[in-house]
Amino acid sequence: EMCIRDRYQRRVRVLMREQFAQVVPEILERLIPILCDPGTHMTVKHNSAVCLSRCAIYHADVVARPVAHYLRDWCYALRQMTIDSERVTAFAGLVSVAEANPRDIMKDFVYVADAISMYSSPPPELAHKFASLLNAFRDAYGEGWNAYYSQWPVDLRNILDQNYFTS
Repeated sequence: EMCIRDRYQRRVRVLMREQFAQVVPEILERLIPILCDPGTHMTVKHNSAVCLSRCAIYHADVVARPVAHYLRDWCYALRQMTIDSERVTAFAGLVSVAEANPRDIMKDFVYVADAISMYSSPPPELAHKFASLLNAFRDAYGEGWNAYYSQWPVDLRNILDQNYFTS
């Protein structure tokens, strides 16, 4: 009986994920303008950022396609969040999108790094994901990294160097 229930639950999750994939583009069409509107109240932006991130956890490829249009606003909303349970989900989604579309993240990567730096004491698993992501982007910049990184604010570099970057 336990095996049958487990198989059934797995199948339901697969079906739900497939059905959810069909509505993610419509969700993005509604969330991105809310997130990017300077007149939107910050609490609504936080809720939009979390919803966007939840979509990204399951369908990062879909959420990552238009990321160049909303990345700065998304990062700004994430850096302002204070509710830890929502922050974990929100930042996990950001990492998923960065991994799914690093090319479009690259030009505004400083915003991603800044948002990450504002999350003091993330859970160990998330901190590890941050370190992996930051180091991967640093490595991808190659020779140009030091010149690029030197333009970032000193306080930001200090936080990242202390917490995430490896030698």
